[in-house]
Amino acid sequence: MVKIIDSLECSLQIWENLCLLIQLFSKFQQKQGLKPDYPLQGPFVHYAEFRNYLKSVGVNPDFETVIKKFTEPYREDKSPALGDLAQLAFELALWSSSSRRVYHLTSNMQLLLNATTTKNITWQDVRLPLPSFTILLDEPIKDTDGLAEYDCILVTSGLSSTGIKEIEFRLIPNDFRHYSKIADEEIKLMKKFLKQNKKDKLLKRIQKHYSSIPDPLLSPIFSIPLTEKALQSKVTDSIIDLALEFVTQSQAHGHKITIPKGVKVMPEEGNTATRLIVSLCLYLTTREGSKIKSKKHQTSKSKKNKSLPTISDCFEIFTINTERKLNPQEKNAFSEGLKRMDGQICPHWRMGTWRFPPNKANDPEAKKTVWVSPSLVNKHLITENTRPNGSKIHL
Repeated sequence: MVKIIDSLECSLQIWENLCLLIQLFSKFQQKQGLKPDYPLQGPFVHYAEFRNYLKSVGVNPDFETVIKKFTEPYREDKSPALGDLAQLAFELALWSSSSRRVYHLTSNMQLLLNATTTKNITWQDVRLPLPSFTILLDEPIKDTDGLAEYDCILVTSGLSSTGIKEIEFRLIPNDFRHYSKIADEEIKLMKKFLKQNKKDKLLKRIQKHYSSIPDPLLSPIFSIPLTEKALQSKVTDSIIDLALEFVTQSQAHGHKITIPKGVKVMPEEGNTATRLIVSLCLYLTTREGSKIKSKKHQTSKSKKNKSLPTISDCFEIFTINTERKLNPQEKNAFSEGLKRMDGQICPHWRMGTWRFPPNKANDPEAKKTVWVSPSLVNKHLITENTRPNGSKIHL
């Protein structure tokens, strides 16, 4: 699974290089007698220690150390210098300590889960298999603007800074895998220019490397605050309502948090990822006690970087597949979410759903652990020039 190795590893390399360049520029500003745009603290001082920290973190990480050393401090007067990667170190530390688990969704399984409605599912029905895990997709999620495709989702859960339980997930774009880390020789050269106060040469190289780094905003992170009200809400309810509830609860605790007017809280790629995460969690609940194919991977280090631990050392992949083979008509129907066509009754496709076990519908402790998978009804009536009826898929 080279993709998952590259996605997480290259995300970390981008974070490291941004921290390095900000460190060099801040030190340059200090030498010029200027106040640095970003203070030399946190990851801008300790970023180079993070890999070895991950290697030794174990199952009980010291998250106070992660926050103090490797997380960019929040500032009211400035946006994070690391953009959407500001919290990446915390997420990777949680993933490394809790599981190093990867769920690989095959193309067919992804289509079936995407074509299964979550309209009757509440957040209380959703049980994460682990505090943190990664989802690898055979079919990338495309963003609304067509600027990026995402085939890797990093999911974490825990308490927010305001003490509210939340689920967070990060979409990692395919483009990150094309990025190469700044060479050690180049880093030494920039530090030499800084020491010798060669202003023009240093700034030229900082600008060159900074411009080659993919935009961190292409790796968006989404938060779903699970307040008491949200837990009773359906997954199909507005994500904006959940965010507004989060703001209300936060303000009640004395925190000044607002959502600017007109901000789009959850774009379509976020909705698609949410549906996949929810459906995967529900599917894993139906498989409790069953074996899912897994494989452990030990990443071999390159000859050039024998001492450099990678984020993906010793991770475990669980492949989530389906024995059901989809024919071309089914794949087309499930992927498009076809609109209903007036005047035609069949053939048609039926969305999947989640149900309670028999005789458990009135049990308040029961979970929806029965999956009725999507199906194409009367598919034998489909001809080359006809399309099955159906309905749009909504989160």
